[in-house]
Amino acid sequence: MSIFSHISFVSVPVTDIVRARDFYRDKLGLRVLTDAPFGDSRWVLLEVADSRTQIHLDDKPGRSVSKSRLALPLVVHDLDEALEVLRDNGVEIVQEPKSAAWNPLVAYALIRDSENNVLLVADG
Repeated sequence: MSIFSHISFVSVPVTDIVRARDFYRDKLGLRVLTDAPFGDSRWVLLEVADSRTQIHLDDKPGRSVSKSRLALPLVVHDLDEALEVLRDNGVEIVQEPKSAAWNPLVAYALIRDSENNVLLVADG
């Protein structure tokens, strides 16, 4: 049995924390829980509707944004509906839906955030 109860947050590397906050809030529909000064930057935490795990936007130097490495997996109730909303919000769809190699019952697509990170969006 694990002594841990849950994951508090995951960090996503960003280069412009305000632009990233606005993208995740306005384009993906996540709720900003915390947006406060933090040293020379800001501490931004976002909430995903049914999850205890929060998303932390991290703009510390040395954190690398990757155009190809997966930064964050997100699960939706209806992938086609979610992609329609994302398209309407101007989000770049990097890869259209396809069956996952690790589980053919799972469909997923890839999108790109404002910071050039690749995000996986999967049926859940």
